[in-house]
Amino acid sequence: MRTITFYSALVFLLLISQSMVGQEDYQKKIEALKIEKQRIIEEEKEALKSEVKEINKRLDNEEISMQEADVLKKEAAERRALNIENKSAILDNQIALLERNESYLLIPEVFLEEHFFEEAHELLGINYYRSDLPRRDRRTRSNLVFGIGILNNIIEDKPVLELPHQILGSKSLELGWVWKTRVFKNSNWLRFTYGFSFQWNGLKTNNQLFVRNTEIVGNYEPPVIELANANEVYGSPTGKLKKSKFRQTDIIFPIHFEFGPSKRKEYGDYVRYSTKNKFKVGLGAYYGINIETIQKIKFGDGFEPSENGSEYLQRAYFTGSSEARRKSFFGLSTYAGHGNSTFFVKYDLTPNFRESFYFNQDGQITSKKRNNIAMGIRFEL
Repeated sequence: MRTITFYSALVFLLLISQSMVGQEDYQKKIEALKIEKQRIIEEEKEALKSEVKEINKRLDNEEISMQEADVLKKEAAERRALNIENKSAILDNQIALLERNESYLLIPEVFLEEHFFEEAHELLGINYYRSDLPRRDRRTRSNLVFGIGILNNIIEDKPVLELPHQILGSKSLELGWVWKTRVFKNSNWLRFTYGFSFQWNGLKTNNQLFVRNTEIVGNYEPPVIELANANEVYGSPTGKLKKSKFRQTDIIFPIHFEFGPSKRKEYGDYVRYSTKNKFKVGLGAYYGINIETIQKIKFGDGFEPSENGSEYLQRAYFTGSSEARRKSFFGLSTYAGHGNSTFFVKYDLTPNFRESFYFNQDGQITSKKRNNIAMGIRFEL
């Protein structure tokens, strides 16, 4: 009994809420119906003018006689007048029903769509025209995103051609989800994109590793993060490192404005906008949160470290409240391409390390900023 009472009350509440919504909207629906009625009248008048013009053209070309032209004009006028009468009757009845009940539209709301009455149909013995325009539209869609590219550091006051990390060995991977929302209601040339991605940036260096330099400069003792030769760090005169890789794992939240043409596709009662095989450009930025930062070191054959080596940055140094680890960062990004594959460029405005400066002999701050830059191919799956 309690179950029956509960579901009865639920149904009652749903009916009441639906009624309230209908009462709030009925005035807008009446106004829309009146506008549609006026549009139908003007449309039929314009159609009649076109038919008369075509009949006169046939008369001038002596394809028909004057008597035949008069008959055709009369038939066209009667047909258009009947169209107006039938279509207006449907809308007048709907308006009267709404004004009387202040409630729901019993005739489907698709009648309010633009150009609804372009295709002939019959309903309860009355001719009407159903639009070929879709009734349902989705302004937002989503995709899986995968990106792969090369990675390096932009180091202040250092030429691009002298960047220290391996070009092909240093990689950037991205895997995430992106949403695209059409900015304008009836146009898809501008889209707003947003989402989230997991990002893995790995810098690989030949026989070098990051160290924490605590050299005293003047009256200051600020630590500086910099690359150093592994043999000098470990005091090993022979051999090389087998592996030296610095990896950052982040979650990023990108936002872009995307520009480009698209194709409108209609599927019965709904519409979609497709950018397949279309050129597009995206401009935007991203905010990132660092999840993990580590440095992997593996000794090669013949590498003999001594006990007098310098301090290098191990995994523990990048955890907790370490000043070397950047907790969050910002960056700029852009992409351009064709269809679902694009070429991207990303640049971190926030340096890799917070300890990225020192004071020179004159007491001036000298920057040691290292900013990630990545470029590659991005796919929307």
